[in-house]
Amino acid sequence: MKKYVIDFFAGVILLIIVILIMKFITLDLRVITLIAAIFLCFYSYLTTPKRNVSLLSIFLVTLPISIGFVLGILPELPSMWISILIFFYATLLGNWIHSKKIAILGVLPFFFFSYLIVPKLVTNNLFQLVNEIAPSVSMESISTQEKINLDDFKGKIVVIDFFGTWCAPCIKEMEELKELKKKYKNRTDIEFLLVCTEFAKDNPEKAKRFIEKRDLNFKAYFDFKNEAHKLFGFTGVPALVILDKENNIRLKHEGYNESEDLKGNLIKLIELLSNSQ
Repeated sequence: MKKYVIDFFAGVILLIIVILIMKFITLDLRVITLIAAIFLCFYSYLTTPKRNVSLLSIFLVTLPISIGFVLGILPELPSMWISILIFFYATLLGNWIHSKKIAILGVLPFFFFSYLIVPKLVTNNLFQLVNEIAPSVSMESISTQEKINLDDFKGKIVVIDFFGTWCAPCIKEMEELKELKKKYKNRTDIEFLLVCTEFAKDNPEKAKRFIEKRDLNFKAYFDFKNEAHKLFGFTGVPALVILDKENNIRLKHEGYNESEDLKGNLIKLIELLSNSQ
């Protein structure tokens, strides 16, 4: 019984470590899944008699991180459910390590999954290609208070990024968009728009200070009552949408994770739209 209690609390410690890493270091799910798998594997190796497999121990030590993923990751990234299987495999593997060769061969799948599979799973969930007529929405310029309508940008590819000044993933996504905008700085047929939502009591003044502080050289607008955000079918931020030159929605992307090659995927889509219209 004591061993089972220790197993469960080891799992709780892992969950706390993961939460702290995601809060203060990185949200990159490649790193998170790799750290969790290695922790579980070596905990099992150090605490369990070799080849004395206890399914209850495996269940208890993986339970906290599994619940953490179910509650915190899977609602946005349902394809990441396979990570839970990797955690069980890692714990089971720890019981069977009795040589360096087995340890090396056994741990290799952790790296393969984390750095080759996770990015694809994240992209499949977040990068939603569509072909829908864009809603008619208007927004107010943060700098001039002038109202614009998306119809004003017809004939151009439009990249719209909905954000909140309080949102850490939004800032990371903007860094990638800054690089993307720089790449297309000589293209007059591509527009990049930042749109601040009204979540968490954001207002145009906060948004203006936020943009100036980070030297974001974008056209910036405010979405009062989150009307445009809702019309595009989004529920949170960051939320990214791309319109083609005919004012059709070609991409909806809600959420952000560093494990996804967002900039690379956006370049591919923009080039595709440029060549097809």
